[in-house]
Amino acid sequence: TDARLSAGEALTPEKVIVSVYNASDRSGLAGDTADKLAAQGFVVDESADAPAGTRVTVAELWVDDPQGPVGQLVRSYFGKRVRLVKHEPEGLGVNVILGPRFRAVVDGKKSIQLTDDVTVCVPNETG
Repeated sequence: TDARLSAGEALTPEKVIVSVYNASDRSGLAGDTADKLAAQGFVVDESADAPAGTRVTVAELWVDDPQGPVGQLVRSYFGKRVRLVKHEPEGLGVNVILGPRFRAVVDGKKSIQLTDDVTVCVPNETG
């Protein structure tokens, strides 16, 4: 569901959907990473293998707006080596693409204070 968040509100992991994809040959990488993101509060739509031919060294976040707060919040859980890329998403929300050199989710920001109004794809509250 699309939701409009106003400037001044806090964007938290609970308001962000992620889909996690494995672009490496490490079995279980997407599922393990999705579990760790869910433990941090993110809503995981799916975890699966990346589309055939996807090449990523460490990790990429596929987003509509690489400068937007949603991508920035998710990026804080991956460290500085992850790239934010404007890309057609494979699944819902921020698409996390994991490569062979990805190591682990890190402690990220608990929230980002919004400076502008933003529309985000949030989980349905009636599930």
